[in-house]
Amino acid sequence: MPQVEIPVERARIVVRLAVSGVSHDGEEHVEGLLDAGATRSFLSSELVTQLGVVPSGTVEATALDIATKQRPTYPVQVRVPAPQFVSAPAEDHFRKRIEAVGSERRFEGRHPAAPCDVLLGMDLISQWRVEISDGRCIISW
Repeated sequence: MPQVEIPVERARIVVRLAVSGVSHDGEEHVEGLLDAGATRSFLSSELVTQLGVVPSGTVEATALDIATKQRPTYPVQVRVPAPQFVSAPAEDHFRKRIEAVGSERRFEGRHPAAPCDVLLGMDLISQWRVEISDGRCIISW
């Protein structure tokens, strides 16, 4: 079973991802913040622009501390290399197509000066086995 071990810093778990538009070539390599309190995954407006994806619909959602409102959704593919930072056969990578919700803001990552462009919600996290202990997070699928 492929797994990724990630240090837990400042009570934030950040995963290295490759995100692409479903119908576009190329990937953007970004960091995603795990948020078990979010039912859906979110993309920053900056990443939406970089990917060149267009909205596929809308959903009523709350992002961070912003009020609930209709927000656009974007079809994207999320890939998590396994293991992180070492090349591995493609079949060991976690891949999932999702409808991510757009957010006007970026998300606080490991450090305030390094925000994340993706917030990973339970639509993805629920497909993983996540163990947190001794300052480490192990994700497997």
